[in-house]
Amino acid sequence: MPSDNVAIEFKSYTKPSEFIDDLEARIAGARSRLKELEGRIDSLREKADILDKLSSLLASPQVSHSPSMFEAGLAGAKLLVNPTPSQELEVLEYTVSRLKAMIAALESVLSEVKALEGLGDVGLVLDVVYENGIPTKILLKI
Repeated sequence: MPSDNVAIEFKSYTKPSEFIDDLEARIAGARSRLKELEGRIDSLREKADILDKLSSLLASPQVSHSPSMFEAGLAGAKLLVNPTPSQELEVLEYTVSRLKAMIAALESVLSEVKALEGLGDVGLVLDVVYENGIPTKILLKI
C-alpha cells in the first residue's frame, strides 16, 4: 500500500510557541482520526468474522460465489469498488498504523522543540518543511 507520493508543506512561525501549538494541534487531530478509525475497525472486524463464518457454512460445490467487488489502478492509487469487510479492514488497519507512526514522529519532534519555548518572543523565525504532515527540516533564523 505504500506510495512514493510525498505531500510537501512549508510553514513559517514567528515564535517557537506558535510552532509548538501547531504540532500539538496536529497531534490532537491525528489522535481524533485514530480514535474514529479504531471504532470503525472494531465494527468491521465483527462484519468480517460473520462473513467468514457465513462463507464457510455456504461453501459447497452447489453454491457459486461471484463477488461484485473489483479492483483497479487509478492514477497511482488503488480503487476498490464494493470491498469486502476484510479488504476494508486491511485498508483501515494500514491507515491506523500510519497514523500511529505519524503521532509518534510528531510527539518526538514536539519533545525536542519544547526547549525552544524558553526563548520566548525574541524575534526568531522558524521555517518548517513538512513531509506527509511530519516536520523534516526546521530552519531557525535569528
